[in-house]
Amino acid sequence: VTRTKPSRTATRRVNMSTTHLSWKSIQKIFTRSKKSGSSSNGAQDPQSSQSTNDASDVATTSASATSPRQANESSLDTSSIRRPLQSTEEEDISPPALIENLVTIPGSPRSASPAHQLRMGGGDRSFLVRADCVEVFRNSTDGVDATNISIPLEFAANSQSPHKTVLHNKERYLLMLKPDPKHRQSVSLMDLECNKVVSEWNLAGADETLVDIATSSKSSQMEIDDTFFGLGKKSISKWDARTPQGVVDASSPAAPEYLGGNYYATDTQFTCMATTGEGYFAVGSKDGSIRLYDIENLSQAKTTIAGKSPRSEITSIDVSYNGKWILATTDKNYILIYDTEFSGGNTNGYKTNMPTSSSNRLPRCQLPMLPKHCHQYEGPKLCKARFSWVTEPGDMEKRIVASYGKFSVMWNFRVVKSIIQAGVPAPSLNECTQYLMSKEKHERVVESACMHHKYNGNSNHVVVATTQDLFSCADMNVD
Repeated sequence: VTRTKPSRTATRRVNMSTTHLSWKSIQKIFTRSKKSGSSSNGAQDPQSSQSTNDASDVATTSASATSPRQANESSLDTSSIRRPLQSTEEEDISPPALIENLVTIPGSPRSASPAHQLRMGGGDRSFLVRADCVEVFRNSTDGVDATNISIPLEFAANSQSPHKTVLHNKERYLLMLKPDPKHRQSVSLMDLECNKVVSEWNLAGADETLVDIATSSKSSQMEIDDTFFGLGKKSISKWDARTPQGVVDASSPAAPEYLGGNYYATDTQFTCMATTGEGYFAVGSKDGSIRLYDIENLSQAKTTIAGKSPRSEITSIDVSYNGKWILATTDKNYILIYDTEFSGGNTNGYKTNMPTSSSNRLPRCQLPMLPKHCHQYEGPKLCKARFSWVTEPGDMEKRIVASYGKFSVMWNFRVVKSIIQAGVPAPSLNECTQYLMSKEKHERVVESACMHHKYNGNSNHVVVATTQDLFSCADMNVD
């Protein structure tokens, strides 16, 4: 890590200098806020003994290379510290973690095509999907490292990456939904050990266009599991990839075994889906509604949650491992959080139809961008919000990450939950504006993700992909 400020050209190819905010200055701000009787958002999340006055309460600013500490102290933006929470625990005075500890990871020298998707692996590899290839990176406790391995894509002539990709079957395979909407009934199977596409299947017949594919559970990409879901605008289907008839030749595609599903007569306008650790799944729609399905019945949703008014399309969706929380990114520049449990936590909307009178049919919290950031950076919208990645029962998600134009944004999920638990009851909507922003990148951020929790220890390593570069950030302490 260099301590001198590199030139604008060199910044993208060298290690970026690490900057730190003065923790004393942050303590002074919170002390003044408490003394002045600022309002509280409630008690601390009982699942954590952490002080909620952590780095997620501050949107970071750029620092001078000659004196990063002084620059950050002088430019600290106190307006982003919103509604500090009170805690009965002793205040944590450890230095705050920063999203600025991002180090550029060199990409493959064989490709300069734009990146479209980031696929984090729970094993020893992660993958950056570009328009003409899939780049392979090595996971480590310090983040990700380049391998200089690049797997060419068979349909590179389209000059765009697959519409959607998922790691599959102990992360040996990559399922890819074709980029061309006219042929998006076909799913290609790339063998990541043989470094080539080995099969191509026609899943949805001649009529239905697939908009998403998903693994059968939150952790199944790390397990021997041949099943996966396909989502069309009006259909849900489950498939078994164990078929000897998969072929590379696109002129004679063969479908794997169909395990069940449903084709809706009405225009449901499905857009995205996500699965829980037990295999329940949530489906988002263009009208903002969310449907919850159990494992045994794909033909009818157990619970349908109406869209928030005014209507906002669900552009991406994620769920917590235990299924309790739903994270829905909208096209209106905010993220909605839903709680699926009711009846005192004894059941949830995946297993039992949620009563129409239940307050959980309404979003419990909204994560917007601050007006000053919306005005300062006109144009971008929040996209692809994700929980930090856990695949073991009992482990809890700690962070929410999303992309915003040339920035990555991070929320402390423990703070968000404490606001929900101590905030106003439904139908009023709680709001959390305590987040952390990365320094502006040279290109658009296509995806931000946390590494698998086994690589994190007591921290959350964040990987950020722009259209040209990949950044890795380690040692972001959240305990």
